[in-house]
Amino acid sequence: MHALLFESQDVIWATGNEGLLDLMFQFGDQIEGLEKESYRQCLQDRSTLEALKAADAEQRERGITSQPIFEIGEQRLFGLQSYEAMSAWIDEALK
Repeated sequence: MHALLFESQDVIWATGNEGLLDLMFQFGDQIEGLEKESYRQCLQDRSTLEALKAADAEQRERGITSQPIFEIGEQRLFGLQSYEAMSAWIDEALK
């Protein structure tokens, strides 16, 4: 799903709010092995919406306004990092 969402950013941005649910259903239909009924129910039931809003608010309070963000020890890394960079930061944090 992550790759599909990333590759489809132009379609997502061009879709109005009223069409996003149907678009997400279409994306789900493209993923082999996805439990489609559970996926559809999750999107429609919105039971996790409050938890998502709370997580978003907590991130914004901490100054996180974009993704991906990696917090390793006291270091905050923005954006995609190489394996070598991540490994070095983890090694440093474990000292």
